[in-house]
Amino acid sequence: MKNFLLPITFLIFFLLPFCIKETPPAEEESPEWGEANALLNGVPWKATCATTLSDVYPGKFSLLLTHYNSKGFVRGRLSFRHVPIEIGTYYPVDYPVENQSLHDSTLTCSCHSLQDDGDVAGDRYVLWYDSALMFRLERIDSQTKEIWGTFRGMFKKHIFSDIGYELDPRSPDTLIFEAGSFHAKLSR
Repeated sequence: MKNFLLPITFLIFFLLPFCIKETPPAEEESPEWGEANALLNGVPWKATCATTLSDVYPGKFSLLLTHYNSKGFVRGRLSFRHVPIEIGTYYPVDYPVENQSLHDSTLTCSCHSLQDDGDVAGDRYVLWYDSALMFRLERIDSQTKEIWGTFRGMFKKHIFSDIGYELDPRSPDTLIFEAGSFHAKLSR
């Protein structure tokens, strides 16, 4: 019996450290911080905010507004790239999908819908005309890195010539954002 207990005791002490649950690492801070609200085609619209400071163009940031449906699936994104970190009113131009290098430091915007559980591409929207989108940075808190602003604009559905049809027939032909506002936090 003694010969039997010694190997079992050894196994218990040898294997015990492998059974101890480690404390999970702290979760990384979510890049989403803040909220945006607007009327989209006359209906209340809500989105989360995520920002990224530009490493290439100091003094500029990008803002991504992500809209989720009631089940938590991503349904659309509105983004602004190369926004100056200065209080002011700006008129972004369409993000050039075909030739992105032409507008590397220009303030651009893009808008698109998503389908299914949020990972299937929907339709791309382009600005109705030049100056169809107004983006205003109204307040910057240099201590907390929080920013506040407003936006409004009109987009129309873009049909890619190589595809020739809509990817998301359920999405509207026109998007009109009115009374848009956002509160976000600048982050790397």
